[in-house]
Amino acid sequence: MARNVPVAERTLKILTFVAEYVAVANSGGVTQPKNKSFEIVHECINDMLLAAKYNLLLVNAREIQPFLTEYQADKPLLPFLCN
Repeated sequence: MARNVPVAERTLKILTFVAEYVAVANSGGVTQPKNKSFEIVHECINDMLLAAKYNLLLVNAREIQPFLTEYQADKPLLPFLCN
């Protein structure tokens, strides 16, 4: 979860450019890729709430990141979670 913050931020920055590329590919301006990845991106871009979903992910990830940074380790830290 700690690595999700930069990924969500970058995704929000390029989302409009990806949507523009998908629109151009659908109109025939560029060759439309014939693979499953493009189909998934095309399906996601059509979701009107995609930006809102990424913003929610970003808020949640920023909220949880300090906890994960402190308590994600190879050593047992469960005793420190209780008062």
